[in-house]
Amino acid sequence: MKRRSTPGAFDGRAAWKLRWMIFGLSLGITFGLTQQLARGQTCFESCQNSCSSVSEIVRQGCVDTCASNCKKEPPRPYGAVAFGTHGAEGISWARQTQEEADRDALASCGKIGTNCKIVFRYQYTCAALAVAAGAQHYEAATGYSEKDAEANATSVCQQSWGKCLTNLSACSAAGAGRAYPPAPPSVLS
Repeated sequence: MKRRSTPGAFDGRAAWKLRWMIFGLSLGITFGLTQQLARGQTCFESCQNSCSSVSEIVRQGCVDTCASNCKKEPPRPYGAVAFGTHGAEGISWARQTQEEADRDALASCGKIGTNCKIVFRYQYTCAALAVAAGAQHYEAATGYSEKDAEANATSVCQQSWGKCLTNLSACSAAGAGRAYPPAPPSVLS
């Protein structure tokens, strides 16, 4: 006799499968952080990056787990992108204040070129900068992951300027406790 299931309800096997997925994800988050922490990422950023490879259904639980496992750390949600002459560019991420993010992005850009200006600010999301051929024009965009932000920036840049490349992206506490899309980007002229 075949058992009927209620629409939207988990049967016993599906519930156990979900529990094992969450358990496996927790182990991956716990033991996968060491390498990313060695690269200078905060606990939350490292954990958050590991959440980008899971399905949308499990992602919010992953983010919540990151937040509870890393709650001793103050939030560092701010980032900025700077652009200057001759294609100079710089990016900052995971800063405690917007001023700190701006200063670090300008310093990074200043190592490559001159006349650097903040062209984009972001927080609690990922951002990328796409530069048009000739390095005179650029577009920045946000996304849930660096890959998404790069795709978004490249798409917007290509629509406005033709051939574009993205080689600058970062995340600042991406999606921290948020189940909705990030706020629209703030662009400075």
